[in-house]
Amino acid sequence: MENATNQISRMSEWVDEYTVVALSEKGFGNGGGMKTKVAILICAVLVVVSGTSALSANLAQAPVIAKYGKWSVRRALDPMTDKASCVALYGDKFNIQVTDDVCFISESGKGGVQSITLRFDDRPPQQMQLANDVEKDVGAIGIRDNDFQELLTANRLRYQVLLMVGGLDDGDLDLNGLAAAHQVIMGAKCGH
Repeated sequence: MENATNQISRMSEWVDEYTVVALSEKGFGNGGGMKTKVAILICAVLVVVSGTSALSANLAQAPVIAKYGKWSVRRALDPMTDKASCVALYGDKFNIQVTDDVCFISESGKGGVQSITLRFDDRPPQQMQLANDVEKDVGAIGIRDNDFQELLTANRLRYQVLLMVGGLDDGDLDLNGLAAAHQVIMGAKCGH
């Protein structure tokens, strides 16, 4: 029983820290479907069975190649293709990750996500945005499109995530340095 508990704990850590990157790299964040759910389930099962993941090991061990304000950029190589990819982390935590075109906020382990409300700088809060099925399944909300572009130009993001269980979770991010970190992600060092 203790071994199973440890495996589930490791799976939870993997979901918290690494699913966000997998979603972004595979394009799962924009709608989902049966293939997406099957792929996520397969990844979760592989982690439970093996107790580890190549992707998780790569990102956790990936070197920090740039640091701007509270944002750091980690660079990892795909073990099969040697293709570089980068992710910006907020405060070296894996629950907030920025890729080339999306920012994921993971609430995994907190009861699932239903929606998010964003507030940039001191402007009024935006309308609540509902989580799509995949975001609900993995417990992470993606900030995309116009909101992502605004994220790159703003100095502060306050957000409020409505959880399926447990109420609200608030966050307040210092965005100073994110635009510079994003430029690194979009550069040659990161495969672009």
